[in-house]
Amino acid sequence: MNRVSRSPLNLGLMAMALVLAALATGCQEQVADATAVGQAAKSVMINVVEIYNTGNTDLIDAVISPNYIGHYSIMSESVLGVEGFTQWVLTNRTAYPDFKVVINEMLAEGNLVCLQWTVTGTNTGPMPDREPTGKPIRLTGLTLARIFEGKIVEEWITYDVLDLNRQLGVEAPSTI
Repeated sequence: MNRVSRSPLNLGLMAMALVLAALATGCQEQVADATAVGQAAKSVMINVVEIYNTGNTDLIDAVISPNYIGHYSIMSESVLGVEGFTQWVLTNRTAYPDFKVVINEMLAEGNLVCLQWTVTGTNTGPMPDREPTGKPIRLTGLTLARIFEGKIVEEWITYDVLDLNRQLGVEAPSTI
């Protein structure tokens, strides 16, 4: 007769195996959930890049929260809400009609997405504080975005503003 011994040691080992199996299954589900959230967050950022590249502001409501806060290295005040983001996109597309963003790297962890990107364009349109220079730009920068319910609620965009001014041939502000 081939009976499994029901000694306390064997029962303990079987219980431990069941607990480990349950934990492994739970961890796999959590990893799958986190991966799905990260992929959804990446999709939001891909759509934002499309907005910048095409100037199609009709897509903004689908990816920008009404409570959006944008912290941009070139601006002293935050960009707020859908209207603020829309104005930011239109300002860039006016100043650089050939504005193009390329995602070099993108990482997502839960509801946070980090992009390393390159922007190119030619300053043939006016900017709020200066006339067009006619000069091309090429900038690399970073964006960290926080996504909630499929929309960006807050993001930090940073790049070398002094390099931008150098490429445009304009004097940088004297304040530090």
